[in-house]
Amino acid sequence: MEKGSRLALMHGNPIEELEELSNDHEVVFNMDSNHFRRQKEEKARKKFTGLQNSAVNPEGRDRENFDSRMENWFKDKPENQPDKMKPNELENTVSLEEIKEK
Repeated sequence: MEKGSRLALMHGNPIEELEELSNDHEVVFNMDSNHFRRQKEEKARKKFTGLQNSAVNPEGRDRENFDSRMENWFKDKPENQPDKMKPNELENTVSLEEIKEK
């Protein structure tokens, strides 16, 4: 599905790359997709805006009410998706071929 934008591919230390981007852009990241890289996520939380919409509990490993949290997450309505996005003005710093080689 084409929405008028694209991903910008970058390679390197994610925190350093985001800090560089933050000079000219607002950096927002999905806290929930990063929960397996806990140390990097904690550094990102201190420096950038995080969004959350997940059944994952990032505050700890508390399993209290886990079944009801999961059920609510799956029953919740998905976020509204835009019909069109503005073009991405960021340039790639690495190609798909270079990523495959790493």
